[in-house]
Amino acid sequence: MLAVPLSLVVQVIDRARLSPVPLSPPGHRGLLYHGRALHSVWDAASLLGWPDPGNPGMILLLDAGGTTAGVLVDRVRALGEEEGPVRRPHWDALLAPQEEG
Repeated sequence: MLAVPLSLVVQVIDRARLSPVPLSPPGHRGLLYHGRALHSVWDAASLLGWPDPGNPGMILLLDAGGTTAGVLVDRVRALGEEEGPVRRPHWDALLAPQEEG
């Protein structure tokens, strides 16, 4: 289970259509057109080196270092609803655009 600080959550989107991007990096599932903008959508399990979770149906739009990016999730839990250990990755560093050079 992964935890996301509420301050990073922009929106929760249920069952959105993604447009695939040829030659995209591992973990990139496609682009989401939402709110008159394009957002990259990532599979967090793949980015963290975990087994493929299948086909999660929800997208969390997160503020990732000043850029909005999506993360695929299979469920959003209520505050205080926990079961088992929780991992808290540094989302802004994980999803922020990487500078080339």
